[in-house]
Amino acid sequence: HLSLMCLGSLRGSGVTSTFRLQTQQLQRALSEYVDQEATQQVAENESADDVVSRVKISFPYWAIPTVIGMRGENINKITSDSETFIQISKFKEYFPGYKDQVILIEGENENVVEAVHKIVDLVRNMELPENFEFVDRAKRRQNGVRLIIPRTLSGTFIGNGGEVQRQIREQFSLDMFNIQKRETLPEDFNESSIYISGEE
Repeated sequence: HLSLMCLGSLRGSGVTSTFRLQTQQLQRALSEYVDQEATQQVAENESADDVVSRVKISFPYWAIPTVIGMRGENINKITSDSETFIQISKFKEYFPGYKDQVILIEGENENVVEAVHKIVDLVRNMELPENFEFVDRAKRRQNGVRLIIPRTLSGTFIGNGGEVQRQIREQFSLDMFNIQKRETLPEDFNESSIYISGEE
């Protein structure tokens, strides 16, 4: 499928599976990406032992304390249980265009899937204070994930007149599949992002 070919071309981009973002279609789309990524890396390295998934996702700064937990309890448990390497950008080291901190996850495919699953669940289930600023917007943001991709592939996901972008959104019944606008990125920055959320 055209959309899966595009997803499969994102090696180390920040896409993984079983996010549980309200839709089974989204889960299927992302899990098929992981399988395709692994196949590509095995073909290139000629050894399954060399295959490491490298995923980058980002969440707003206000969600990161929940991901980390008291004295690092949450992130340490996820790292230990999933046997992955996880690194979170420092406070105020935001991804350009957003007040998001980036989470890098590395490990075997299944382990990365497990780690991302747990992180997304933590963010989705966190309780926002009643006096939280922009609470409605924050609640919507809890049901999505921003994937960090190589900037050179942004056009691949848009297609001629936005055709590829529409195909992916329709094929997987996504609520949102938005590629970051180039004017929000520094000229020499080599990454971009895609925001994905599913319908409830």
